[in-house]
Amino acid sequence: MFRGFWGLKIVPGKTYSQTVDASFRLSNAALGATVVDELRTSVVLTVDDKSFVLCSLTPGAIEQQTLDIGLTEGEEITFETQGNNEVHLTGNFIADDMDSDYDSDEEESDEMDLSDLSPEELKELIDEGLIDPETLLEDMEDEDYDSDDAEADMRIREITDEDEEEMIEDLESEEEPVPVPVPEVKIKKQAKKAELKRKAEEEEAAKTKKPKAKKEEPKKVKEEVKKVKEE
Repeated sequence: MFRGFWGLKIVPGKTYSQTVDASFRLSNAALGATVVDELRTSVVLTVDDKSFVLCSLTPGAIEQQTLDIGLTEGEEITFETQGNNEVHLTGNFIADDMDSDYDSDEEESDEMDLSDLSPEELKELIDEGLIDPETLLEDMEDEDYDSDDAEADMRIREITDEDEEEMIEDLESEEEPVPVPVPEVKIKKQAKKAELKRKAEEEEAAKTKKPKAKKEEPKKVKEEVKKVKEE
């Protein structure tokens, strides 16, 4: 497990010696931003008086190289380069087993024992979003309660016969809502409006209706014409 950045800039002609105080992993080597010449530059690591070339970098060809080298706390090491170009080494510190155990203990200490909390404290934590109500109910269902635990737990309350009778009386005492009557004036206005509409429709129908032609007028004209001829 990695827990921090490690880096070293190697300038040509200088050596960098140290006793490793915290284990780290060397993961990459790259040429610096400014290149002096086009010749190869090699990175050399010395551990316990033994020297090893980690990589060789050439401008325009191989300008960086991935590495995977772990260096342990307490080792005597020296970094240097052979060439005229600056090289940057990067990596990460490695967490040891004690750090891992500390992190796990810290996580366990963060867990909360909900059984010691009162109902008011539980409600406050739920309102603040620190506890999921569904998870809390599942945890309570998984627990094994006997009769003694149930009596001691104030969150569990048995409903007695008296409580049931009070609940029934409260339900029966609730009055049903009285329907609100429609105002009589409104009904009369609606009836009058309907009557006026009906009369208007009848008058309109009477106007559009064609009068029937009288059949007796032609007969009367013929009789008058006959009298004139006889005279």
